[in-house]
Amino acid sequence: MKPVVLQWRSDFERDAQALGLEDMQPWDLRFAQKQLRDAAKIVPKDALREFFPMAAVIDALVQLAKRLFDLEWRPTPAPVWAPSVLVFEAFQDDARIGLLYLDAVQHAGKQAEAVFTTYVRNRRIDAEGIFQQAVVIVFSDVPEGSAGAQPLLDHLALRKLYHEFGHALHHLLVRTDNQVQSGVVELGTDGTELFGKLFERWVWNAAYLVSISSHYSDGRQIDRAQVEQCVERYRREAIGEAALELSKALFDVDLHTNPADGKTLRQRFTRSREQCGYWPLNALEHPAHAFDHLVTGYDAGYYAYLWADVCAVDIFTRFEQTGLLDRALGQALFESLIAPGASRPLREGVMQFLGRETNLHPYLQWLQAVG
Repeated sequence: MKPVVLQWRSDFERDAQALGLEDMQPWDLRFAQKQLRDAAKIVPKDALREFFPMAAVIDALVQLAKRLFDLEWRPTPAPVWAPSVLVFEAFQDDARIGLLYLDAVQHAGKQAEAVFTTYVRNRRIDAEGIFQQAVVIVFSDVPEGSAGAQPLLDHLALRKLYHEFGHALHHLLVRTDNQVQSGVVELGTDGTELFGKLFERWVWNAAYLVSISSHYSDGRQIDRAQVEQCVERYRREAIGEAALELSKALFDVDLHTNPADGKTLRQRFTRSREQCGYWPLNALEHPAHAFDHLVTGYDAGYYAYLWADVCAVDIFTRFEQTGLLDRALGQALFESLIAPGASRPLREGVMQFLGRETNLHPYLQWLQAVG
């Protein structure tokens, strides 16, 4: 991956210099990205989000689960902690399988940038033989709509919501009856993150984005060429995101593998960035101090975010070849990777679905396939 990252950095610096941005510093990165988007006449985020109002996005999520897994979602009245929270009962084959709370929009009292999924209760048969349905809560940070209008989602907001929805689907669709085996977190960080990363893939697909777009004022779909330009630009930026994730993963593994080798945190981070080709540390940067995953359950497992991306892209190639909403392929995904829960190792499920081991090349090709 390092050659891809080094080429990205070289291209980025060349393009930034052409716009008068010399001697790039860490705090210049986002500004430079915006300048380059503007120069390439990429649809601004504010204009893009106009085509993805919350109601249309929720309907798209519902339809995706319906087409792939034959899930039916029934809105249900329930006590909630904010008016914007939605509650759905999930049914499959006319049987109620679980409850989804969707807290996607920022509101008073909600932590800023709160994007995560809480597995409230696992599916199980209790000691008295009574079925206990799964319960899950999805949190995201979609900004409130202005002046009472419905919220609008840009591409990043779509990625976050689809990611967390993937976690929720995974939890709700498990078919084991044992409390432990129904716990998706028992699959480890790899298995937990896979389905979030997998469902992000749909909003990286230009054709799918066009199909779910609906302008908030008149319902028209977004122009396909504009979407393709946006996706290509975001994919280019994703190279930098992947390099940063890899540097943090390498740091995490090094810290837990060699904790007493005398290296400082800064030395470890400097080395990890060198290994993957990411920007060198600036004297003012102290990333280890804000790396809270080290103490929130992902210690020695942060690599899972990137590895889950690798697996997700590989799995998604089958949907790209067969059909993004193909029911038979959704059923195969359900049977091989979802229904067994923690009763089957993730690797075995992936091999059953793909018919082979995970391949790194589709992910690298996806990163490189930009103009």
